[in-house]
Amino acid sequence: MSDVKMTRTPEAWAKVDPLYLMQRVAKGETSGTAAHNLMRDALADIAALTQRCRELEEQRAAAVQANTSFAADHCAMVGERDALRAEVDRYRAAWDLWHEKTEWVQQAITEGALPARYLGMHRADILRAEVERLRALLAECANYLNTNELTSISHGSILHRKMIDAAMEARQ
Repeated sequence: MSDVKMTRTPEAWAKVDPLYLMQRVAKGETSGTAAHNLMRDALADIAALTQRCRELEEQRAAAVQANTSFAADHCAMVGERDALRAEVDRYRAAWDLWHEKTEWVQQAITEGALPARYLGMHRADILRAEVERLRALLAECANYLNTNELTSISHGSILHRKMIDAAMEARQ
């Protein structure tokens, strides 16, 4: 940004009447040199003001470009923020669902329905341990039903078949 160097101030230019000066030159009341100097000064001031206008236009264009870049960067950051928020919301929904569906584990430990050995364990580990325990129990029941002739459940009963099917599913 450069300072404009003008031959006259805007107030001084406002007092100059070029027609009056030309009439005085035509009547011979003043020399043509004064009119020539006035025109030369006016052209110099116009050139200086034109240069200042160009500089201001360049600054305006740079500011517009900076604002455009800022706006583009801002839009990209807003888009990225929204994508991250959506991902956080998906994780939060999954956690809420997990928490809701496994809350019974926590309650069962608190109420003493599950053994104390599960205290301090992660819910997923407790669930896995319980599934393994129940599978082993089903397998033990199936073995007992197949080998013990003294059971009151006969080999052809529906309960016997259901226990065998459950034991087979547990092994898979």
